[in-house]
Amino acid sequence: MKPCVIVRPEPGNQATAAAARALGLSVVAAPLYSIVPVEFNIDLSISYDAILITSSNSIRTSLPVLKQLTHLPLLAVGEASAQAARKAGFDTIFTGDADGQALGQKAVELGFRHVLHLVGDPYKPVEVAGLTCDVRTAYRATELPVPPELEAALQEPCVILAHSPRAARRLSELASAKNASSLIALSAQVAKAAGEGWKHLLWPERPSADAMLCLAAPLCADA
Repeated sequence: MKPCVIVRPEPGNQATAAAARALGLSVVAAPLYSIVPVEFNIDLSISYDAILITSSNSIRTSLPVLKQLTHLPLLAVGEASAQAARKAGFDTIFTGDADGQALGQKAVELGFRHVLHLVGDPYKPVEVAGLTCDVRTAYRATELPVPPELEAALQEPCVILAHSPRAARRLSELASAKNASSLIALSAQVAKAAGEGWKHLLWPERPSADAMLCLAAPLCADA
């Protein structure tokens, strides 16, 4: 059985690793990045139409600020982000299945014109005609050293989960056995960042960690 390599930051890393082990997979779990909150302020006198997020990290690192804004609609990429928003107290949530750009287009279709966009560093700007995004950096993804067990796993055929474009690019550089390894990306955008040369490069129709594991499981079992 090929190992399932999980490199997403905590707290998601251990949660995904536990789900993978529950499926009977051999797991190598080691975050490539840590999520560091970034302090920011907002002007409460500004009447935003909605809040836009592309990662649940934006919720977890911004709770003191967001508690003042739960009356606003929130647009989120993926069910994990939507669930984090519900736990934070948001009632009106619109979920997208692609990326921030598609979510921005959805905002315009819903009649929103001015949104607060909470992002990580680095991030990809949302540029949609008719939509003004006030960007606030909520967290920074800080690169971590590669532990020996992860480095060893990436030298052999394996099945890798990539949850962000930045992680996908780094994994493409670290994996020595790309042509014998599979990469499961969170989305088409992440898959594009992973580049070519993989034995399999797949992503789920709807972005979620569970859907990624459903794609990974048969590939791990494939000798």
